[in-house]
Amino acid sequence: QIFKEYVIHEGDILIEERKKRIEKKRQKKKLKIYDPQHDPAYIDKVLALYRRSKLLYENAFERSATFRNRMAEGFEKILNHNWGDGRHQTESFVANYLDMLLQGKYLGKKSVADETILKVCQEVLDIFKFLKSRDSFIESSKRLMALRLLNPKFNKYTRETEILSRLKAELGGQNIGELQFMLT
Repeated sequence: QIFKEYVIHEGDILIEERKKRIEKKRQKKKLKIYDPQHDPAYIDKVLALYRRSKLLYENAFERSATFRNRMAEGFEKILNHNWGDGRHQTESFVANYLDMLLQGKYLGKKSVADETILKVCQEVLDIFKFLKSRDSFIESSKRLMALRLLNPKFNKYTRETEILSRLKAELGGQNIGELQFMLT
């Protein structure tokens, strides 16, 4: 229970930081509502928390099933946070973050090794497991994939294939059939 509370506490800090950052941008831009569909800084911080928690789970708690379950419960709470009615939710942020990676971008870097991209993609898919609204993630992914494939400069289809096979293992073939069809 303490491990779950730790994960939730750290996640709540990230949520509050994001709210303050969004409010600051809203005021700076003098907008009534500021609701970005992409927030790589937030997802990167969630991934950093996931990495730290996973290290604790593996090293300090010796991969105990109880601690794995508590960690999962904590991340489910964080990743399914409701940002408000009509606003973009975390599944949109995750889909956009994955899109950024599949384009070969990572935290503002223009050239990143495929191994690094695939490692971070795997971590994104690890936290994807905690999302409740997977359909929204898939719909966002379809839209973003179509845009990538229509871009004449895009040529990293092996990453797409790798990620789709991992998603297929998680969701089953029928849920990602349209995404696979788009690659053929």
